[in-house]
Amino acid sequence: MAAKGSGPNLSPVNTIVLLPGLDGTGLLLGDFARALEMDFKVMTIGYPPEIPMGYDDLMAFIRPQLPDTSYIIVGESFSGPLALQLALEADERLQGVVLGASFARVDIRAKWLLKILVRAVSPRLVPMRLLKWMLLGKSATPTIEQQLSGALCTVSASVLSRRANVALTVDMTEQGHRITRPVLYLRATQDRLISRAAGADVGRIAQRLTIEDISAPHFLFQVAPDECAAAIQKFAGSIDRP
Repeated sequence: MAAKGSGPNLSPVNTIVLLPGLDGTGLLLGDFARALEMDFKVMTIGYPPEIPMGYDDLMAFIRPQLPDTSYIIVGESFSGPLALQLALEADERLQGVVLGASFARVDIRAKWLLKILVRAVSPRLVPMRLLKWMLLGKSATPTIEQQLSGALCTVSASVLSRRANVALTVDMTEQGHRITRPVLYLRATQDRLISRAAGADVGRIAQRLTIEDISAPHFLFQVAPDECAAAIQKFAGSIDRP
């Protein structure tokens, strides 16, 4: 857990809990975490790199690691459904949810074909050129490319395939309009992976939803960490004190 930041924090939130994207390592969230540390304690929960887990298994892994103080959960991409599930469970310590370029369900063309492909081909074997186009677009830099490659190499191919498959299968919108905690959806305006309509899907289950556009590709926490941290600080300050 990172040390408490020195910036002003007028919200009732003590801690930001980061749930990483498909790689599950948290290695790609360094700059974003440091930006958040100006105002909050920050902890990142990494996922086991060698054990294939679905969302239910990951929830069981995450719950015991949550802080004892009030917190906001931040779900990056793949981890959005996990953050939403925590909100559905109405943990009293949970003050709000932030989704970054994420989803309640993946609604894209030819999803049936992608489901077949991820069973046969691990995301780790996808050419880096294609990953750069989908995740980073024109914002690709050698540093981020190296971080992405390094993160993927630490996770087994079977784990990545399992995570990709469950992400394509999950549908949180079936839960109904039950989430009462405030939800901030950070929408990447240059996202080539998650559709613009994904925020509206979250609105089908979240009663208090705010959508904020961030000028960034799918990797918005990596490309625009300061902008995302500022949006979260503002969101935290808007949450009613208990």
